[in-house]
Amino acid sequence: MIKYDYTIDRKNPNYAANKILSFIEPGGEVLDVGCSSGYLAHILRDEFHCRVTGLEIDGEAAVKAESFCEKVIVADVEKVDIAAFGDRRFDAIILADVLEHLRNPGDVLRKIAPLLKKDGFIVVSIPNFGYKGVLLGLAAGALQRTSHGILDDTHVQFFTLPGIFQLLSACNLVPVALDRTIKGVADSEFASQRFDVPAEIAELIDLGAEVDTYQFIVKVRPLSADVCEQAARFFASMVLQHGALRKELHADRKHFQRILAEKNRLIEQRNEAMAGKNAKIDMQQQAIAGKNLFIQERDQVIAGKNAKIDMQQQVIAGKNLLIQERDEVIARKNELIKAKNETIDRLTAELNRHWSVRVLKALGKKTAG
Repeated sequence: MIKYDYTIDRKNPNYAANKILSFIEPGGEVLDVGCSSGYLAHILRDEFHCRVTGLEIDGEAAVKAESFCEKVIVADVEKVDIAAFGDRRFDAIILADVLEHLRNPGDVLRKIAPLLKKDGFIVVSIPNFGYKGVLLGLAAGALQRTSHGILDDTHVQFFTLPGIFQLLSACNLVPVALDRTIKGVADSEFASQRFDVPAEIAELIDLGAEVDTYQFIVKVRPLSADVCEQAARFFASMVLQHGALRKELHADRKHFQRILAEKNRLIEQRNEAMAGKNAKIDMQQQAIAGKNLFIQERDQVIAGKNAKIDMQQQVIAGKNLLIQERDEVIARKNELIKAKNETIDRLTAELNRHWSVRVLKALGKKTAG
């Protein structure tokens, strides 16, 4: 299994491989030291139209790299004889994350520098041991080696920027360009680690000039020893200036953080006041809801009473109707009684007349006799 086999995200400007490639001129001859599977050689050949020679210690990776390199030498860079390269000289030599794996990185730099053409240069990328995740781990006494990253378990060298300049100067190599990859701890291999570090120590670590730098990418050229020493001092002064500027920026950031904290405190107070008002409004709304519920219940009681009254009125109306019907019956009976009385009165009168006539007749007969 190939350990260092990557796919380069060409759209990511913060990717170390892209920063390395930005130093390469198209169409040149390139030596890729520690070429692994050829993930850089692939782009150098296809996008930059370079002629690439690879040097790789892992035979399996070298076989894969042969698809992208004109030649791959399978050897340990610390042991390889430069005669293996014959008369070939290079416009650029790349050591991408290589020096930290070597017992004697200075010896390797001195050995390969003669393989450069007159105006050739070397590009190295090196993890930063002054990275914030490392410093927090040191402060907490909890550094752990990992399979990849700054504390890769195959790393035997650890560099900060001054250490890189010291190494290069000792090899008569002068930096002509410097770049960095920036990475937050939350995006690194240290994200899962819990560092129990006092706040004041964490603040001091934040003051470091390069604590956000994950990797350095340095372009160097071979020069005479005195020029290299002067250049190293110049770059060191630039680093110090960068550190001073970083401290000023950190102080400004702390100032703005205090302002932001004060604003957040005021916002929190306002939110608390609003929460109190909202709670009061909620209580008022609950009271109104209670009153509305009471009114609703009262309306229901009234509606029940009204319904009961309606029922009573319907009963009364029914009774009144019965009384009215009974009165009508009584009236009809009274009319019948009246008619019967009239009939009786008439019959009585007729009977009385009849009897009166008979009596008179009888009296008349008696008188006559």
